[in-house]
Amino acid sequence: MEVILGKRAGFCSHVAKNEAINKTISEITKLIQAETKEIAKQVELMIIIGKKNSVEDNKLYDISIRECNNAMLVENIEGLYLNYIRRFKKVGVMAGEQMPKEIIDEIVEILKNTKTEGYI
Repeated sequence: MEVILGKRAGFCSHVAKNEAINKTISEITKLIQAETKEIAKQVELMIIIGKKNSVEDNKLYDISIRECNNAMLVENIEGLYLNYIRRFKKVGVMAGEQMPKEIIDEIVEILKNTKTEGYI
């Protein structure tokens, strides 16, 4: 399975402080949304790693479902439906601004080691 990870995934939680200081939250949010849209156009499934009660993370999900038709919002590895995910050869991943890097890394590692069954 090919996994495309947004370079701004989990931006606020693990980017160097100097870069975060130079951008307002609004600017960061716009960059993350734009990157999500671009990745979603390239993949068969878009996975948003974020909080289900977060307005911003739900916005990323909405962008993804509009551009990709197949999207899921997961908070942790328990939210991954691997039997469903295995159907896709190319998966995009973006994370909300506040998601811990450890959760993002754990999910990406699982996805990279998931074999595609090729139903789609």
